[in-house]
Amino acid sequence: MPNSFSPGDDKFVLARERDQFHPPSYEYNTTSSSVSSTSPSEYVMGDEERYPTPVETQPDLPPYFGQNRPASPRDNEALSQVSIYLQHWPPSSRNDETLSQASINLHDLQKPPPPLPPARRKCFGLPRPIFFFVIAVMFLVITVAIVVGVVIGLRLKSKSIARLPAITVSGVFAGENNTDWNMQLCYTNRTTSKLGLRFNTGSAGWGAEQSLNLSITPESDSPMAATSMLGNDGNVYLNLFYVKNAAIILANFTCVSTACTRVSNEAITKFATYSLSSDTSLAAVYVGPSQGYRVFYHNTDHYIVQLTSPGDGTWDRGQTISGKALAGSSIAAASIGTGGDIDVLYVDSSTQVLVNVQWEGNTWWSPAPVTFLSTPDWDPLTALTLSWQPASDVLRAYFTGTDKFIYEFAGTNASSTAFPRSNRDGVAQNSTSGVSTPGWAEAPTHDLTWIPSASVAEEITSVAWLDQVNFYRYVNGQIVESSLAQGTWSARFI
Repeated sequence: MPNSFSPGDDKFVLARERDQFHPPSYEYNTTSSSVSSTSPSEYVMGDEERYPTPVETQPDLPPYFGQNRPASPRDNEALSQVSIYLQHWPPSSRNDETLSQASINLHDLQKPPPPLPPARRKCFGLPRPIFFFVIAVMFLVITVAIVVGVVIGLRLKSKSIARLPAITVSGVFAGENNTDWNMQLCYTNRTTSKLGLRFNTGSAGWGAEQSLNLSITPESDSPMAATSMLGNDGNVYLNLFYVKNAAIILANFTCVSTACTRVSNEAITKFATYSLSSDTSLAAVYVGPSQGYRVFYHNTDHYIVQLTSPGDGTWDRGQTISGKALAGSSIAAASIGTGGDIDVLYVDSSTQVLVNVQWEGNTWWSPAPVTFLSTPDWDPLTALTLSWQPASDVLRAYFTGTDKFIYEFAGTNASSTAFPRSNRDGVAQNSTSGVSTPGWAEAPTHDLTWIPSASVAEEITSVAWLDQVNFYRYVNGQIVESSLAQGTWSARFI
């Protein structure tokens, strides 16, 4: 059959090469002599070519099919380089460069991929530099917060525990016709650290110090408050309140002439509902035979709690009377008039200003600010004391400023129902003036005879009667008495 290929085709070339040689002849005679050796065009196939020998596989050896590695972008890039080389056949210098590059790419495929540079590594989904930057910022913020917290904590702690030995005073009319003013001053002796008592019999002045022997001994810096009353037997009965082992202790004394003898010593808060704060202050007043005693302290939530006793030795379970007070701040209280009204001063927790809450008309009114103005040299953790001056109907509050000087807030017409207070809605009934209308003075005053104390943390106590008022404190290790009589202040060591 003639070839159907045309010249120039690849198939035509292959056909011509095939026709140059005759196909091999297959002779089935077994003798080799039948094959003509003179014909160069004939080829005799041997038995080993006609019948290939099969190769047996080992039955236990699994067949090998090869491994197909998934294509990667680097594979595609190398194949692309090979295709470019084939398109530019025959080889040239440029093709050699392409082939060389392709060879390099194919060689690189055999190598494991290099590790990612540090900038591309990630931690928790974030690039490493950003992750370490966030960690550094968080560490800095936490460190600053800890430092600030420690500084503030130490400051508050140092102020709250900087309580100095307490001092408290009470007074009562005694003697013939009850016209002789008697005072009892209790304090911690700075030299012996023992609890001492000084008795003043009016015209006789102050007697010698007497040590108080208590069955429950207070700490040297325990807060104290004292009240006194005149008994039917003509003797003065002193009631000393102080804190010991998270309880308020009452020590009763009978005072004859200038000597006082302890009658009893017991805890009065053992049945109270509200527990004492560890940094509580104390204030106490004797309202009269009909209403008995009132003791004020901070509970563990720093609300002011009132304990009440009719004077028969029994006490109620307590009642909260105010908003939240500043931790570690002082309490001051005074009985006003003859109707049994009471005024209590404390420091508000949120505003840290001095406020008063009143007991009047058998109810505790909501707290009202003593002043609406900012007060220079005011320290919210300073010691406070409060007394009512009957002749002038003035409440007198004293505190130690940050400059260590003593300041006074005066509240006029204190027994009037128009004295500033707040109703249950928190609205002030009266503006603060302190001049002629009922109210507190807008700013504290200072007298030149009030020499500075040794420390802002010094305790202070006061007592008032008729038109006079005295306050007491330590100055350079000695007790100083500042007295107001007939509108003039004087001072002396006692």
